[in-house]
Amino acid sequence: MIFVLLMYVAASPPTLFARGAFNLGAPFFLLPVSAAENYKDVIERAQQLSLRHERSRAIQLLLKTVQKDAKKGTAPKEVSAALEDIAMDFYGEKSQQLYELAISNRLNNPPMALQWLTEAQKVEPDNAQIRLEISRTSLLLGDCSHAESEITALLKEIPVLEALQLGAAQVEVCQGRFEKAAQLRSAVDTKKSNFTVFWLSLEADRSIRSGQHQKASDLADQMTAVDARFPEAHYWKWKSLTEQKMAAELPAQDYISHCRKLTPRQIRDYLPEPMLCRRLSEVEASLKKQ
Repeated sequence: MIFVLLMYVAASPPTLFARGAFNLGAPFFLLPVSAAENYKDVIERAQQLSLRHERSRAIQLLLKTVQKDAKKGTAPKEVSAALEDIAMDFYGEKSQQLYELAISNRLNNPPMALQWLTEAQKVEPDNAQIRLEISRTSLLLGDCSHAESEITALLKEIPVLEALQLGAAQVEVCQGRFEKAAQLRSAVDTKKSNFTVFWLSLEADRSIRSGQHQKASDLADQMTAVDARFPEAHYWKWKSLTEQKMAAELPAQDYISHCRKLTPRQIRDYLPEPMLCRRLSEVEASLKKQ
């Protein structure tokens, strides 16, 4: 068998090898994707690339698979999950420690949180988790332009992750571009989403800004049905009722109560909401006037 292969090699034109027809020495995760390769093989190859800190190549490999399968129907959830994991994985302890410091400070000290995130990005500039959190924290601080520049670049690189699509829609609302925000939301099946309450919260924000107060109230009810502990559901209920000159003491009290009872786990679960419990003073002041 070896003799036959050697005879074939000797008889083959040099261009056959120059074009990469034989790649016997290359690691399997560096080879081109074959038509017969299944998604589990692709995930394994991407993970191997990620272990070598070749995040960009791993992302491109998975992204091509997701986009190709999306044309046929729905891409396997495992591929999308692997793409998100690799894009947001931390390669070093220092960057992760800086990120964790930022998260622990975001609720009470957003400027400090942004400072820690900026330092983390210097250590690991291609980490999507850090970059996404920079965009969210910038929104929290009212810096729509900074948030937009970060999320736009990120979404251009990885356009299929819902967390990034949500972040982009939040930026559009911050910039007052409601139609673009609506377009981003319409592309997502929120009924199957892990971000349903955050999409609803964003839609309530857009409704309030557009003067659609009853719609915001209905959206708040939908949020409560999905997650009654989500503080912003009660904020938007209070806000919508207040704008309609209706009694709003109960949702105000619920908002304050849920914000004060937030656990570290809940804070992490609600990270996609940039304005989490940032309106306490507004609501508390309204109760004092009554």
